[in-house]
Amino acid sequence: MGLWQFNYVSIFYFAALTMSLISAFRAVKLQPVRGAKEFFLLCASISIWCAGYILNFYNTELYWKLIFLRVEYLGIILSTYFWLIFIISYTNYESLHNRRAFILLAVIPVIAYIFVLTVNHNHFFYNAYSVVKVNGLVVFRKQYAFGFYILITYIYLSVIIGGLLLLHSVQQMPAQQRKQALPIALIIFVILLSNILFVLKINPFDPYDLTPVSFVFIGIGFSFLNYRYDFLDVVPIAYNQIFRSVNSGIIIIDKRQYIIELNPYAEKILSRSSENILGKPLKTIFPECSEIIVNNEDSDLKTELRFGKDLRTYSLNISSIKNINGNISGKIIMLYDITDLKNALDDLETYAHTVAHDLKNPLGSLIGFSEILEDDDVTDELKAESIGIIKSSSSQMVQIVNGLLLLASVRRIEDIKLSRIDTKSIIDKLLFRLNNQITERCGIIHYPKVWPDAQGYEPWIEEVWANYISNALKYGGTPPEITLGADKLNGYIKFWVKDNGIGLSTDDQKKLFKEF
Repeated sequence: MGLWQFNYVSIFYFAALTMSLISAFRAVKLQPVRGAKEFFLLCASISIWCAGYILNFYNTELYWKLIFLRVEYLGIILSTYFWLIFIISYTNYESLHNRRAFILLAVIPVIAYIFVLTVNHNHFFYNAYSVVKVNGLVVFRKQYAFGFYILITYIYLSVIIGGLLLLHSVQQMPAQQRKQALPIALIIFVILLSNILFVLKINPFDPYDLTPVSFVFIGIGFSFLNYRYDFLDVVPIAYNQIFRSVNSGIIIIDKRQYIIELNPYAEKILSRSSENILGKPLKTIFPECSEIIVNNEDSDLKTELRFGKDLRTYSLNISSIKNINGNISGKIIMLYDITDLKNALDDLETYAHTVAHDLKNPLGSLIGFSEILEDDDVTDELKAESIGIIKSSSSQMVQIVNGLLLLASVRRIEDIKLSRIDTKSIIDKLLFRLNNQITERCGIIHYPKVWPDAQGYEPWIEEVWANYISNALKYGGTPPEITLGADKLNGYIKFWVKDNGIGLSTDDQKKLFKEF
């Protein structure tokens, strides 16, 4: 290998290489923050650029200068490419975040690098090249050809367009983050100016290329942005932690109603992956919501929407995204699954009606037999019977209220204290409670003298029995003949009630657990 010609200026180039490596290391630590992976690849490419330039510039032999020139251009081309990929990812331009766009962006760089690799066999990139001595340094001089100008135009346009996209994205951020626009613009200006001076050969520091040296100041600039404005830090982390992990569907559309972003929960709701959703019109992916937006284009709204294979119910919130001029640039669609809540509210309402229904009977008995006691002509026997029924009805109401209080205090089924159920005692109390109804309907009730042991919560089991027996008395035959029983079944006890009524049709059976 040839001789080396390092001098005091080398310190700046090694500092640039060190700064790019530090930036790459910092980007690795920030993953999986949005854009951090692409920023790492950008910094790593800049490191290759710096290393290639150092090896090229400070070597004295043409053979090795050509080899290191290829390393340098690999870093330049990769830096340009990953700069664009980073911008697309960080600024959330999801319509460009796809394989096709990435391939198209790579066409010119790949072709250009093929000509760089074969630079000693073609004149597409350089018309001529040689080594000359300038200020005591052996320098690689090139005469640029048409291919070089195509590549350099692509690079400048990529830097400028990427910078404008980044600045536009920054302007959509909160006021504090918008202040980073000026430092970002200065960084882009320094990169372009230093390279333009070198390419146009009006560099006051000839033969040194200031572009790699500028990476020292660029690295310092990005460190300042990280420290002062949380660039690649707080905003993307908050986005990652909140947007990605929230248990609500979030879909972001542009003003054309094309989907530009959604979170994993929205993918789950729509039963489709982001690859099959991003960049697609909302009306083809989520037509129910698209129709609502079309009918309320200029307003925010909150409504309920039922859709999907299992017809779940969602609370739908649609909010407008406005740019700095106050114009609507898109919509945020938020979906909250309220199916279980709706079902719980329906069950609660049904339960409230059922409890009211259960309280109505004993309360009616209290009123009726109280009126009997007010009659002076009532016999002592009827008074005693009325008092007994009043006591029984009062006891029934107390048990229902106690059951309600317990239910209000119980959060989990595991918290209920189970005990041995005395089924015989429960049935005896119920027959006494329902005596008037049994007498009125001339009901005949058969039940075993001995019941199997079972575990449960007795107040609730008593009400279950009461409902079944009452229904059998109401809807049994004429007169109703009711049989109560129990069977042992795989470690459980199956209690049952049978009557001589016409029974329920298949359609009616589906309504068993609906209100009344």
